[in-house]
Amino acid sequence: MSSRALVIGITRLGDLIQSEPLIRALRSHAGFNSVDLLIERSFVEIASELSSVDDIVCIDFEDTLRPLSVRSDRLPLEAFARIVKRMDTAQYDRVFNLTHSRPSMVLAALASRGSEGVTLDESGYQVVRNSWLRYFFATNLARPWCAFNLVDIYVNAVAPRMPFIDRIPRLRKPLDREIDSRSYTNTPHVLLHLTASQSDKQWPQPMFDALTSMLIDRGAEVTLVGNASKDNDHRGLTNRRVNNLIGKTSIRDLIELCDSADLMVTADSGPAHVAACRRLPVVAIEGGSAHAFETAPYGIANLVIEPHLENVVHRIPDKRSTSAPASRVSVLTVLSAAERLLCQGESIVGSEGCTVYETASGTYVPGVELRPINGSHFEYEKWQSDLRKFWYNALTGDPDGKTPPSGRFSKLFDRAVDACKQIEKVGSDSPLLTAASRNLTKAEQELDGELLKHPPLHHVVAYLKIARSSLSGTNVSGQAQELRHLYQSLSMAGKCLEELPEARTINVTRHNNPMEATA
Repeated sequence: MSSRALVIGITRLGDLIQSEPLIRALRSHAGFNSVDLLIERSFVEIASELSSVDDIVCIDFEDTLRPLSVRSDRLPLEAFARIVKRMDTAQYDRVFNLTHSRPSMVLAALASRGSEGVTLDESGYQVVRNSWLRYFFATNLARPWCAFNLVDIYVNAVAPRMPFIDRIPRLRKPLDREIDSRSYTNTPHVLLHLTASQSDKQWPQPMFDALTSMLIDRGAEVTLVGNASKDNDHRGLTNRRVNNLIGKTSIRDLIELCDSADLMVTADSGPAHVAACRRLPVVAIEGGSAHAFETAPYGIANLVIEPHLENVVHRIPDKRSTSAPASRVSVLTVLSAAERLLCQGESIVGSEGCTVYETASGTYVPGVELRPINGSHFEYEKWQSDLRKFWYNALTGDPDGKTPPSGRFSKLFDRAVDACKQIEKVGSDSPLLTAASRNLTKAEQELDGELLKHPPLHHVVAYLKIARSSLSGTNVSGQAQELRHLYQSLSMAGKCLEELPEARTINVTRHNNPMEATA
């Protein structure tokens, strides 16, 4: 029997590319015969290049999405009716919403009762289905503590054991050559992508100009790409070995350039992921609210340079204070990273307060991981490494070892498990149910209180609150059973957290209700 899935990706260029392995996994691992993609119309060009998409459903931001995203007297009922009619005709068996907006939540609920990600339950309440998409929502409220690349979050939502090589995003155009067959000539061709979506992500124009001059002095040919603006015309670069294509390239042009180049240097941006699809080595300069563990270009041996977020281990996560400007990264650091990839083995010149990471296949957890090769943010990296193991074990049902853990966090999770068992046992018996519910509330308050002592674990509390608000059981016993399974899996994975250092809190701001926050 034919089955159809819809992926809602009303998001940015890079996120769409990172969703491509999920679309393939829906076919290869989840058994769907057809997978469609719903996008905002301005991204139809890149969506058309994704290898596994059957049909593209377009939605207009100005007509349909903006009135629902802000206060408006005009509701886009006609536009929504057209989209809903098309989705109803398609009869999707499953919908995966990868977007955290109210319009996408409504669309997911209307498209199929079997919707995952942010959606609405039968009573119209916001819920988040699928444990990995729930993790994505929770860590969007604490961006520095996302321990997984976005590709891996998406893939794990469907196929957590999918091999690394199959997770690398693909485009429709076949690869003419693999990375191992690239040969660097005496005149390497370097793409410099000069623009980013946020000011903190933007590496300053004078630094790009200086890097361009240094690359030319070393014999390279340089092509400049990016969106045209008054801040990045780079008209002063008139050398014959500089090809200025700023504002002149389509997505297809960019793909062709990636296939002929030897290296791309870029800020955290969509073209970094286009390059990674084409197995083009990338030097990515991180900055802004997203962080390297989540946004690094997927593959082997790409280099990611990330400025440290000060006091990140001791700061309670706040979406307003998670940015470290890309301008901290020096020109010499970027140049030496480029030379390392072009010349196979040059050492890296560090930047103060920055780490250079190399992407690699995960050792203990499937997917891409970051390995520091210059500079270190040791305490942060230790937390990320252990959180990565904790979450993978908890959300895939792969506890690390068969011996029941007995540490402080596991004991607190186990108390919640016992309280859930009490509720399952008493069922709808009102007096006993009241007492059992009080025990569960007390156990959850103790658990949350201990987790909140550690700023890196605040996203765990956000996850738990989202999970508690998203129960699908039709009665008290069914909901208690869901919670018991959740706490049991977290308890078994809890041993990954037992040796983590104490984290001194320096801020008291927190999200009280993560379900009300727009990630």
